[in-house]
Amino acid sequence: MNYALTIIINSFIIIFTSLCFGFIFEAFYSTVIALLGFASFRLLTGGYHFQSSLACNFSSILLCSLAPHLAQLIPNYILIFMNFISLFLLILIAPRFDRNTFISKKHYLKLKLIAILFALLTIWTNSTTLEIVVFVQTLSLLLLERSAKHE
Repeated sequence: MNYALTIIINSFIIIFTSLCFGFIFEAFYSTVIALLGFASFRLLTGGYHFQSSLACNFSSILLCSLAPHLAQLIPNYILIFMNFISLFLLILIAPRFDRNTFISKKHYLKLKLIAILFALLTIWTNSTTLEIVVFVQTLSLLLLERSAKHE
C-alpha cells in the first residue's frame, strides 16, 4: 500500500510541476505531449531507475519541462542523428526492464516492435518534443545495461 501511494504521489508531483512550468513558460500543450510521450514510451521500453524518488522526480520534470523548449533550438541534422541513434538502440537492446519488473520475456518482441513504431511515428509526425523524449528515454536503456553489469 505504501509503495503504491508513493508512486501515485511522485507521479502527481511530476505531472503537476511540469504542467506548472509549461504554463509559466508558455509551453503547456507541448509539456502535456512530453509527459504523455515519456510515460507511454517508458512503459514500452523500461530503462534506468534512480535510487531515490527525488532524483526520479527531478529528472522527469527536467526532461518534460525542457523538451518543448529544446525542440525549438535543435537543428534538423542533429534531430536526424538523434532519431538514428534512438532507432538503432531500440532495435539492439529494447526493451530493457530492471529485475523488479514482471513482464514475461515472451512479450519483449511485441514491446520492441511497438516502441520502434512509436519512434517512427514521432519522426513521421515531425514532433520534435517527442523525438527528444524518445532519444533521452532510449539512452536510459544504456544506463540500465551498464548498471546491471556492475551488480
